[in-house]
Amino acid sequence: MTAAWLTTPEVERNGGHRHGRIRMKWLKRLLWLSAGVVLAGFSALLLIDNATSVRLRLLAWETPAAPVFVWLLAAFGAGALVSFCLGAVSRLRGRAARRRLRRTLDASQRAAAEPAAARRHSTPAPLAAPKAP
Repeated sequence: MTAAWLTTPEVERNGGHRHGRIRMKWLKRLLWLSAGVVLAGFSALLLIDNATSVRLRLLAWETPAAPVFVWLLAAFGAGALVSFCLGAVSRLRGRAARRRLRRTLDASQRAAAEPAAARRHSTPAPLAAPKAP
């Protein structure tokens, strides 16, 4: 006799492993955590090595003095913000395109189903007699 949890579709998709999806989730979290620790370590090295204060100049405009690490963080942060905004625009366009395609598909399926139903329930029209010349 097999246990009830062995017969679920999720278990069949996971190759007989009940907790396959949970294991992958933990593995993904572990990878993101280790990437974050590595990134924090590199950030600490940047902080130690780039503690010199500098002023940035652009034409006549000059910024207040700040450590190089602060400017690097500002540049990375600005890049991440721009990337997130462009990704959001792309996701919104994709979502709108999927919505349009879904509506078109639904309309096509309805149109294809209506004539078939109409043919089943209607009687054919009588043929007209040919006109004599």
